[in-house]
Amino acid sequence: MNNLRTKHGDYEGARWIKYMLPYWYKKDPKIISPLGERVANLLGELFGGIYHIDESALKKAEWDNNYNISIRVSKNLATYDFSYLTRLVFLCHHFRLRVEVAPLNFDNLTLLFHDRGDDKKQIHKYHPSLDEAVKNFKENVTILEYGETNEDTATEKE
Repeated sequence: MNNLRTKHGDYEGARWIKYMLPYWYKKDPKIISPLGERVANLLGELFGGIYHIDESALKKAEWDNNYNISIRVSKNLATYDFSYLTRLVFLCHHFRLRVEVAPLNFDNLTLLFHDRGDDKKQIHKYHPSLDEAVKNFKENVTILEYGETNEDTATEKE
């Protein structure tokens, strides 16, 4: 695996969406919004290429929307093996995007992304970075971590 990170990443979904939009909307061409670019890049990174999402779902997404983008996915979300759930959460913090996950039907989920940023003064415009989220979690979790004992935590406090 390449340890070098690039500005756009290996799976830049926005570039693929920009390429496909004229084919999907020949009569009424659409232009991808800044939010659409961020969501497409997040999805490309999440799934190892945005083209791994069903093309009909990609076509139905409103990539020109500046407020939210909804997309249907048919992937299992898990935390470790096939860790799409963990990666989705981490990437949303990385991109400072809020995501809602909702059932669509027996086989599909809807991911609804909202644009956020780093303006802590306005909660509806703020999303913590990954580092901020981990720090906040560790400061506020009240239950012992797996394998940890009360004796372990008593030693740390001394």
